[in-house]
Amino acid sequence: RKEVERWTRRHRDMGEVKPRKCPGDISLPEAMDVVETILNLSWKGSDDEDGTIGRLRRLSAAALEEDKLQVLLKFVDDTPTSFLVSFVQDDVLFPFHITYDLNLNQIGPGQVQLSLAIQEAYEKGIKKIDFGGGFSYLRKWATGTREFQEVRVVRNSIRSRLLAGAYLKRKDE
Repeated sequence: RKEVERWTRRHRDMGEVKPRKCPGDISLPEAMDVVETILNLSWKGSDDEDGTIGRLRRLSAAALEEDKLQVLLKFVDDTPTSFLVSFVQDDVLFPFHITYDLNLNQIGPGQVQLSLAIQEAYEKGIKKIDFGGGFSYLRKWATGTREFQEVRVVRNSIRSRLLAGAYLKRKDE
């Protein structure tokens, strides 16, 4: 917690930290333009409209129609620095995609963004946040964990076993 507070102070030292949300402060098309700007400053960017930004635009539009979307954008002064696209279902927030400007890597922009998202969720009365992943940086935010196991049932034919083997090989890459 102290580390996130220190990083938040460093962000404030750079200028005024301005969180913006969609829906709410900014329209979805505007939010997705900001998301694309940040993606292009990150390691996750793609020039391909069918890549990351295309997927995020399509998923976000569908979730907004169902009133299940939350996009949190963080600006320092008027410069976009990070975003988190999340979905809400039954009072549970599911963070889906977080990215930040790589130039800010040394001052924890992703952790500051998560901190803002947790505060926002608390203020909205969200009961639970499901990070849904095993990334080590998420464990410091968690109050509990759960185990997942994947089971595949494959018929005992050569074709089925070959397809299952190809699937598992591709999955492990």
